[in-house]
Amino acid sequence: MNDLFEIDIRSREALRALAEERGKRMEIERLAAARFLGDREEFSFEGHCLVCERTTLLKVDWMYAERPTPNWRERLVCDGCELNNRQRYAMHLLIRESGGRGGAGKVYLQEQITPFYESTSRILGAQRVVGSEYLGADRSPGEIVDGLRHEDAEHLSFPDASFQAISSNDVLEHVNEHGAALAQMCRVLVPGGTAIVTIPFSEGRDVTQRRARIEADGSLTHLLPPEYHGNPLDEGGSLVFSDFGWDVLDCARKAGFSQAFVRGYWSFRYGHMGGGLQMLFILRR
Repeated sequence: MNDLFEIDIRSREALRALAEERGKRMEIERLAAARFLGDREEFSFEGHCLVCERTTLLKVDWMYAERPTPNWRERLVCDGCELNNRQRYAMHLLIRESGGRGGAGKVYLQEQITPFYESTSRILGAQRVVGSEYLGADRSPGEIVDGLRHEDAEHLSFPDASFQAISSNDVLEHVNEHGAALAQMCRVLVPGGTAIVTIPFSEGRDVTQRRARIEADGSLTHLLPPEYHGNPLDEGGSLVFSDFGWDVLDCARKAGFSQAFVRGYWSFRYGHMGGGLQMLFILRR
């Protein structure tokens, strides 16, 4: 049985209209947490992974969370592809938007040393996939360092219309000028191409909040107490520059995208739970 619920949301008001049904799904999540976790430190339950295309085990624990509610967005990790909740759905969309498993569309991932990159290369074929990491301000866009490609999200090295699809997984909040990064994504997509973007997003915030900025002289100014997220290349983590609100949709349109909307999704069977509705961004050139 396919219980995958998907809906495209273009405004805060449209999301508010879903409050009642979200509440019902949140109750399912509450009961699931009590049943599967309870006093345990971790638990794995059977679910169907859309990436692996099979029934698998999805791991839930208390990482990034405080009891009694697990961080569903960052957990529900598949024991096959090792991708978590949001990554598995983003991958599902990426496969679809790039022409499918047997298609020819090239894709760009704003990551390279992750299970997401490994799974994409395996499923779509390494010849269709380009990944990169940010290796520091002293590197040139497109430079290869020990097998890793360096790219600055604000100054991509790729020619115009290079990719059918782009995946950006929790990257934009770490970019000084996310508007410039969105414009670069739009530039390197083919007409009709799609960017699939996950970001920490406050659904109750209309206007994106700046936490930090890099000044014209290269100095760093903190506007709010520094916040860092995990970075596989830096034990100190990556600084958060922006807390995103609904105006990121307008920012994407100003960057050149013809469509920009939130994709809401939820499924118990496929392990896409959290808040009664998980969300990512779809941007079409």
